[in-house]
Formats: sequence, C-alpha cells, structure tokens
Amino acid sequence: MRTSSNNCVGWSSAWDPRLRPTGCNARRMTTMRQAATRALYEGSLADVGDPNPYNGKSLALAQLWMRGYRRMLRVRIETGPAMQEYLQGRARG
Repeated sequence: MRTSSNNCVGWSSAWDPRLRPTGCNARRMTTMRQAATRALYEGSLADVGDPNPYNGKSLALAQLWMRGYRRMLRVRIETGPAMQEYLQGRARG
C-alpha cells in the first residue's frame, strides 16, 4: 500500500511489520537491504555489553547486528593501548 494524502495508510512489511514505519509518518518504504545495513551499522556503534535489540524480532537482523558488534570488538582490541604496547614489545625483540 502507498501513503496517500487522503487515508494515511503507510507501508507494511512482508517480512516483519514491526520494523517498518506505517501511517502518516511513513515518508518512504524501508527495504530489507536498508534494515540490514542499519542493523550492521548499529552493531558496530554499540558499546561493550549492549544487548542485541533485534533478538526475538528478526534472526537475520540479529545476526547482522552481532556481526557489526564483533567487528567493533575486534577494532577496539586491535587498536587499543594494550595491543600497541604488545606490538612495540615484539618489534624491539
């Protein structure tokens, strides 16, 4: 369905209606690709210990969020001060 100025019916999702905007505030349709990209991005911006907001809602989005979360952890470990000290110690011999 498309939003019209008369009836304010928004988009609904075939894969998960809870994750897609509907009604008068829905300006454009959100695709699965956009939702997946957002989940991956949100995972990479999460803090250590944050719960997965997609658990129980969408398995695919939960897995993408976790992939972004793991990437964030890997970057923090590889660029942190402890790793820099370790690498400098290895370089010195």
